[in-house]
Amino acid sequence: MKNGIVAGEIVYEPDRAGNRALDGAVVKTAGSMLHDVVENRTTQAYRAAWFVGYSGDPCTAVWVGRPDGQVSMTDVHGIRVTGGSFPAKIWQRFMRVAVSAHDGAATAIPSASADGDPQSGAQVKVTICIDTLLPANPRCPNTVEIYLDDALAQRSICKEH
Repeated sequence: MKNGIVAGEIVYEPDRAGNRALDGAVVKTAGSMLHDVVENRTTQAYRAAWFVGYSGDPCTAVWVGRPDGQVSMTDVHGIRVTGGSFPAKIWQRFMRVAVSAHDGAATAIPSASADGDPQSGAQVKVTICIDTLLPANPRCPNTVEIYLDDALAQRSICKEH
């Protein structure tokens, strides 16, 4: 018994079943994009750095920058600040406490198909033009590689460059 609750006792049960708020394919794509940001260390001229992540229920965003203007952070304690540096460390420390407050109940969001059924899902690596957010053509000067569901990857390519 802990806090007057017997082990295994149901303390609360909602009156209705939950509804899926987001399509499973969208959730999977968003998770892949978050992963790609950490792997590729994207930046905006080192003026602002974000890290956004989730672990089951808790979802947290961390921003590091100067609220009074776009000041370059190319030498903060000897490093260039990206989302994967200070913001990621702050996020990790915060989430360690937040998740433990939920008694370690964090769960991974399963990958899902477009109809919402969990499955491995087909994703492809796509080079995206940062300026237009469309699949890049060979002339695009600023690009990033991300993984997308195959259906999203089939959009028209950048025609700006």
